[in-house]
Amino acid sequence: MNWFSRTPKIRVIYRNGSRAKVLPEQLSVLLADEKISQFQRMDGWVTIGIDRIRGMGGPPYLGDNRRNLVDTANLTLAGS
Repeated sequence: MNWFSRTPKIRVIYRNGSRAKVLPEQLSVLLADEKISQFQRMDGWVTIGIDRIRGMGGPPYLGDNRRNLVDTANLTLAGS
């Protein structure tokens, strides 16, 4: 076993108050199954149902998809 390539585990607090460390892929399952009340990010603890979690909650974005749009009115050519 290569000790240096291990995936870091994430600290979680289950709904019953017990604590554990889980792999990132396990966290997704625990969140989907509503088994945990908190997990720890690098910047602190996240409380499920209070703090924002990527991909969960919040209203869907209904605006235009701007990722592939280019505003040609404001483009300038290099050297112009």
